[in-house]
Amino acid sequence: MYGDPIVPDGTSQDLTHARAETDITILMAHARARGVNIRVWTHWNPLSEQLERALDAWATWGISGVMANFMNRDDQQMVAFYDELAAKTAVRRMTITYHGAFKPTGNNRTWPNDLGREAVRGTEYDKFPDNPGSPPGHEATLPFTRMLAGALDVHQGGFDTVPPERFRNRYTAPRVMGTRARALAQYVVQENPLPKVADSPVNYLGAKGWDFVRTVPTAWDETRVLWGEVGHGVVIARRKGAEWWLGAITVRACAYGARAAARAGTGAVPNRGVRRRGRRP
Repeated sequence: MYGDPIVPDGTSQDLTHARAETDITILMAHARARGVNIRVWTHWNPLSEQLERALDAWATWGISGVMANFMNRDDQQMVAFYDELAAKTAVRRMTITYHGAFKPTGNNRTWPNDLGREAVRGTEYDKFPDNPGSPPGHEATLPFTRMLAGALDVHQGGFDTVPPERFRNRYTAPRVMGTRARALAQYVVQENPLPKVADSPVNYLGAKGWDFVRTVPTAWDETRVLWGEVGHGVVIARRKGAEWWLGAITVRACAYGARAAARAGTGAVPNRGVRRRGRRP
């Protein structure tokens, strides 16, 4: 949308103007008319070199938030950049997410516009060759490890699912492991204020479960963990206002996890997830 195509090596580029083929005024007006916010994704290096100018330009355009990417380190200089970016986006009433990032350390308590960080192997890795991707056992471990540090900037809710034993990495039209119910349950199990659907629109628009994605809250007033076993599964109930939402994921049959989910009004089955909403957990 702006400058030159983003590149992983962080080659300097001008972030303060849109590409010649993009009329930013028309783009932003089109988005506003449909109630859609526009965010900018950028390499951290050129952003750090022109931070004030870039943020001022984006604020003028009406950009609502920024994703900084490819930091891939946690030395003193980089930690200072995280703080500076959070502060300067907050002044401009923009949100910030960090991809290719180190784990959160509580900065969102100082800067509530900090929506989360990646610092996790998510479903994005399902498309990369020669790696295990994000299998159900891994995702059943994250609530007890990475999630303890803070919100995740992670891809959720893939609709094109296959059993783990049939899964193969592929970069084009990648699939996710498990079942659709388990993928949808992640919207409740994982804390992610800016959730995404890790799939092509042709797979999810109008599909069974899409209504859940459209209505599930992105921030919560209360959380209760009803059951959990590292690497095997977890049942989490979260409240938004007067309404409770339940998310449950399991890797294999687990009688205790199934009973915990059943007490909340639903059931859990192997390698699947449940998602349910109601008045009480």
